[in-house]
Amino acid sequence: MGLRNVLNSAVAALSLGTGAVSAQDLVLMVGNEAYRNFNPVSNARAVLGAASAFEAAGYQVIEVADATESQMKSALDQVERLHGDADRVVVVLPGQFMKTKSSTWFAPTDLQSPSLANVGFDALPLSAVLSYLGEKPGGAALFLADEAGGAP
Repeated sequence: MGLRNVLNSAVAALSLGTGAVSAQDLVLMVGNEAYRNFNPVSNARAVLGAASAFEAAGYQVIEVADATESQMKSALDQVERLHGDADRVVVVLPGQFMKTKSSTWFAPTDLQSPSLANVGFDALPLSAVLSYLGEKPGGAALFLADEAGGAP
């Protein structure tokens, strides 16, 4: 089952969780497929097709295809402003990930190289995403996928 199908199922499950979805529920979808300095990630943008299911369920959708560092920062700024009022927050990140033993980063499409010097300053640390989601116990979900179609 592809990530897009999983997301469509997740929309239904999240909508059942606590009754009616409030107008403030939020989903961030970043489908990074076309990297400038790395191998592309097949079908990463396909998850953006699930945005309409989230919208139909009453979620405010922030979606970005092939997000550069600047675009990811802008999208995260929107999430930061809006997530406090949301009952539920969902984050969907298919694309390239950089990892060490203790940290993982989601790479923007314009990341120059996978060196720790670049990744630490120019990529999205998943710890920041988990921090936002941790403020919504029982009302948050994180979906990750890499080239193999599984969690990184």
